[in-house]
Amino acid sequence: MRLRSFCTISVLDASAKSTSGLEQGDVFQLGHFDQCMGVGSFGQYCLADVRLEGYRLRAQVSRQMSTENSTIVHWGVCVPASCADSDVGRLLQMTTGSREVTIPERGCHRESGNGRTSTAEVVYASVIMFFVLMVLASTCYHVRSMYGSGSEKQSTFGSVLRSFSVVENLRKLVQDSKDDHGLGCINGIKSVAMFFILGSHALLFMAGGATYNPGFHGE
Repeated sequence: MRLRSFCTISVLDASAKSTSGLEQGDVFQLGHFDQCMGVGSFGQYCLADVRLEGYRLRAQVSRQMSTENSTIVHWGVCVPASCADSDVGRLLQMTTGSREVTIPERGCHRESGNGRTSTAEVVYASVIMFFVLMVLASTCYHVRSMYGSGSEKQSTFGSVLRSFSVVENLRKLVQDSKDDHGLGCINGIKSVAMFFILGSHALLFMAGGATYNPGFHGE
């Protein structure tokens, strides 16, 4: 009885209670996914699209003024695993006062509880382990050839195997290349440009998710 009461409190606490900042573009009210999944097979997390009347995005948030007098909010709610999509829809209609609640396909997630590993996970782990073993074997072969006989001729297979060596690749990355044309600054420009590209991609990833005012970044 005490465990069931604890799960009920956790489910209630993991749900989004009320909205804030809708007119400023904060349309993601997600609750807490990890806490909902932490109750095990008792709970499930659903992310529904709820249309709330009377809210309108202001002009300073978006370059385009919204003509609708309503806003679709992505509302996260944690409910018992026995609840169907229709039950979640009725719950949100009662709690939010909205008459239009839509739950997308696969919008609800629950723990399977079987502890089995899927085929995709096995394939992914196998590919990663293959590359890890290849790097280890290549590095060991390279170290052995460095301390082995120097008169041994390098075969084609050995050259290909050494291309995955950590020692070989680190040596090529840190070696000082000779530039007879005075264009060494081009390498620096390429390095700075690469850092900017990586940083911009990371920024777009963070700004493109469920963040504050995502519509402004999309424009």
